[in-house]
Amino acid sequence: MPPGGAARQGWIGPVCGRVNLEGPPLAEALRAFLGPEAGPAAWDGLAKPRINVAPQATLPVVLEGRTLAKLRWWFAQGAQGARLKTFNARCEGALASPLYGPWLRSHRCVVPVSSFLEWRRLPEGQRLPYLLRPQGAAALFLAGVWQPLRAAEDFAGAGEASEGASEGGTFAVLTCAARPTLGWLHHREPRLLTEAGAAAWLGELTPRQLERGLLGPQAPVPLDAYPIAPAVGDARQQGPELLVPQGAPWRYGSPAPLPPARPQGTLF
Repeated sequence: MPPGGAARQGWIGPVCGRVNLEGPPLAEALRAFLGPEAGPAAWDGLAKPRINVAPQATLPVVLEGRTLAKLRWWFAQGAQGARLKTFNARCEGALASPLYGPWLRSHRCVVPVSSFLEWRRLPEGQRLPYLLRPQGAAALFLAGVWQPLRAAEDFAGAGEASEGASEGGTFAVLTCAARPTLGWLHHREPRLLTEAGAAAWLGELTPRQLERGLLGPQAPVPLDAYPIAPAVGDARQQGPELLVPQGAPWRYGSPAPLPPARPQGTLF
């Protein structure tokens, strides 16, 4: 079952499988990054909060030239006879991948979000959701790769679902090994970018610079983690109450939090 359909029935995916766009604060942070050249139409997708957004949704994404486009979070392409589709790309093998490599050289993007979700697996096998937010900032910039709509359509053909169609194409979020301080939560995390790093990612890169951008150390972006209710596991639920903390927050750099003595039941 494809992620978009599965998510609607309570599916939890790999790292960074849910994001939040929390309205005006994110829009203002993005406006400062893009500059005055971005017209009013660029902010249509940011005026209202969007909570618990899952793959196959259409999101505002920054492309080369710092232009904002609405792309579908779902990367699909036929390459060398393969029919591949996903929504995340591992930095370690992305350049050599027939799916991502050709596009990384010329179609890099930045995905602006307010926060994202991750699930902590407990020894008993249960999973507890956490909300990850940046410290002292309204926006997180995630490194991504995108493909134009024509390429996605060529792959899709007659048999692929058209749900979440975008005006400009599709994209995937890049992921890397989690920093040691976050290892208690997950072994992967999205590739984060500082504002300067986001500008560089969207610009011209030599092959060596691109490789360093993918394989170098994670950007120094501190994240705090907040335990939230397990109802967020169902992507059909999209209310702001999903993000209300259900316990003490974990501050970046602190020791790993102890799991609860009696974990709440989850949907899974």
